[in-house]
Amino acid sequence: MYGNKQELITAIWRERVIDANNSGLTKAEWCRQNNIKSKTFYKWQKIIQDEEIERINNDTGPDQSLTFVELPAVKDGHPGKPVQIPDSNLKFKPEIAINIGAQTVYVGKDVSEKTLATVVKVLTYA
Repeated sequence: MYGNKQELITAIWRERVIDANNSGLTKAEWCRQNNIKSKTFYKWQKIIQDEEIERINNDTGPDQSLTFVELPAVKDGHPGKPVQIPDSNLKFKPEIAINIGAQTVYVGKDVSEKTLATVVKVLTYA
């Protein structure tokens, strides 16, 4: 199943990162409840994110790149303030909202299938 001890440890941390993201808690709250030092959690989250970026970039080709951003947790199912668009000339009307763990992604009608698939993969391991 796992080639070596490091692969097993990475798989365990991948599940922990996913669990933390799906918990609806802040990372600090999740770490406290699971008796994990925040510094250790963030180190492993970065390792998992870097592996996922590499895997996705290999799947999508070298001309596309990904960047991870920290998204605020949703409290009580309410997304909070809407995203502010820097250019006031831009208008965005989402067609759908996708909830992945504690994250909500608002998707417009012109999003490509490939872009949407990448966003969902990234949020799954955020």
